[in-house]
This record gives sequence, structure tokens and C-alpha cells, in this order.
Amino acid sequence: MTRQPPLSRSEVIARLRDHAARYGAVTPASLAKHDRPVLASVRSYFPSLEAACRAARVPASRPAATTRGKGRASKRTRRAAGARRSGRRRPVQRWDEATIVGEIQDRVRKRQSLASSRAPAQVVAAARWHFGSWDAALAAAGVEAAEVRLRRRSYDRPEILALLRRLARSGMELRSSTLKGIIKLDTVRKLFGSVEAAIRAAGGEYVHRNPNQKWSCDGLTEELQARAKRGIFTLTRGLSAAARRYFGGAHAARIAAGIPMLSRAPWTEASLIEELQACARRGDSGSKLWAACKRLFGSVAAARRAAGVPATQRSKGMAAWDKPALLAELRRRIATQQPLGRGLTEGLRRQFGSLAAARALAAGPAKELDAAAVERRPSDGA
Repeated sequence: MTRQPPLSRSEVIARLRDHAARYGAVTPASLAKHDRPVLASVRSYFPSLEAACRAARVPASRPAATTRGKGRASKRTRRAAGARRSGRRRPVQRWDEATIVGEIQDRVRKRQSLASSRAPAQVVAAARWHFGSWDAALAAAGVEAAEVRLRRRSYDRPEILALLRRLARSGMELRSSTLKGIIKLDTVRKLFGSVEAAIRAAGGEYVHRNPNQKWSCDGLTEELQARAKRGIFTLTRGLSAAARRYFGGAHAARIAAGIPMLSRAPWTEASLIEELQACARRGDSGSKLWAACKRLFGSVAAARRAAGVPATQRSKGMAAWDKPALLAELRRRIATQQPLGRGLTEGLRRQFGSLAAARALAAGPAKELDAAAVERRPSDGA
């Protein structure tokens, strides 16, 4: 964009006269709106726009008086209108130690909070200026700072024991779920090691029952015995949790129920080969034996070769599809804005060399895509 050269002095005067004849007067706002080059060139020849208007013998209008505040008239405007001056602002309150102490005691009488975050900010700031801190101002007013804080100090062992005994006398069941809303359990565990230890130190009995736990101690034992009669010795997640809660573990729960403990000899190469062959006869993949296969033979394939069991054939998935099928799936996923996935990506790269080439073919009509895919099939490597 080329910059316009400045106007000459005669051009400025002529255009000022033309502007005054057209718009009635010359003002900075009017020039900025209708003839900006004149406004930019005035300062080159005249000390002000008024001087330029006097040289051009055209009337010049002064800008309206500005106001210092929103909705307030300036002194010159009020003086010209003969209006009275508005009332003065309310004087700023001056704080001293006696005033601050009186304010604090007034909040005490009104039972208002004296925490530094809840008290008026100007009172707290003045107290810190005159007394050095808010706590010192409270002490001067006869108020204990620790009693008005929103965050109290941490509990100690005697306070926790007294609280637990008071809750026990009120009839509350003492357990973690009922205490977490009253006291911070991390503090209890830090001082006593566990919530159960704290309750026992207070002379109470820890309630193991969980309102969401459907198994009782007797019900757990009966369920284990019933499952053993049906030949089921494994435990569900709920039974395992109940066994840990009441007996400390599944082995102790089986002993309490009179059920023989599940014990199995460690796998050997011979026993593992025999079990792999049995799984093959049942049509089982033997996935539960893979950890033992890797430990004893180095890999699952080596263990299967030792057992004479053929390896399981996994489906190749989309990576083995032909070009028309891959292009059709690519078009569908692009239209539905679905991710491509590993199998489709691998197949496209194998058949077309790159995803960019596959996307370029997918951008054309479907019939042309299929024809191009068929033509390229002999030349592409599998």
C-alpha cells in the first residue's frame, strides 16, 4: 500500500474552505471522518487546527468539554449552567488501635465470625498495620485467636480417644465409614497405625460389618461348604473380600469351614506336557498354562512343540483383506468419522504402500476405486 504524500499549504486551506462550505464547520472529528489527509497535513504548516481555520477564514468548532467521571459534569460545564456542586465524598475512616479493638468487640457481641477470612478486609488490614498481626489485635480485644480460626490445630492422641469414647456412648457404630465425616482418618492412622487400633485403644469394639456386605461370618462359612459340595473351590470377588474381612484370607476361611485347602504341586515339564495334551483334546487353548510354559520352556510355542500340540491359529483380521474390501472399509470409516485401527492400517500399508495412497484412491468414485484396485493387484506385493 503506497503512502499518500502530504498536502501543500494552499491545498490544506482550499480543502478546509470546501469542508466548511459542505459541512458547516471544521472539527477534528469531522475531518477524521470526511477528509483525513487534511487533518494529517495541518500540523506541517500551522500550530493548531484553529490557526489553520483562521488562515482559511472558516469557522472552527471547539471539542466538547470532557468529563472526568461517568455521569458527572465538569467544573466548566457546571459553572456555565449555574449548577451547584454535588455533595462531597464521604470521608475515609481513620483507624487507630482503640477503634480496631472496638470493632472486634462489636463483632463479638453480634456473634459474628472473627476469622481473618470472614472479617471485613479494611479492619483486618488496619489491625495488621497497627498491631503487626490479626492475632495480636484479637489478643488486645480479649479474644483467643485459636478459638476463632476456621481450621483448628491437629488432634492429638488424648483428644482422639476422648472423641471415640463420646461417640461410643452416643450409640454410634465405630468404623471407618462412620468416622470419616467426623475426624480426619489420616490423622488417626498416623497416631495409632490404623482406625481399628485407635478404637480398641479407646476401649471400644471395631465393627467389621459393612452395610453393603451381604455375607456374614456364618453365611460365608455355609456358602463355602455348599460350593465345596458342588465341586467348586474357587471364590468370587465378594467371597474373597468377606474371607479377608472375617478370617484374614481365603486359606483361613477354608480351614474354618472344614474344607480341604487348595494345594497343587508345582508344574514340571512332564506334568505341563500332559496338561497341554489334555487341553488340546478338550479344545481348550490352555491360556492359563502360558506362564508355566514360558517359565519351563521359554515360550508357549516351544512348550507346544514339546507336547506335540499344534499352535493355535489366530485370525489375521483386516491385515489379510484384499484391496476392494480394504477400500470399502476405509470409505465407510471416513464417512462415519471412525478411527482406522491397527488391522486396517496394516492392511492398507501392505496393499497400497502407504495410508496417503489409500486415502487418495478412497477419495474417488467407488467404481473407479475398485477398478484401480484390481488393476494394481498384480504389481503390488502381498
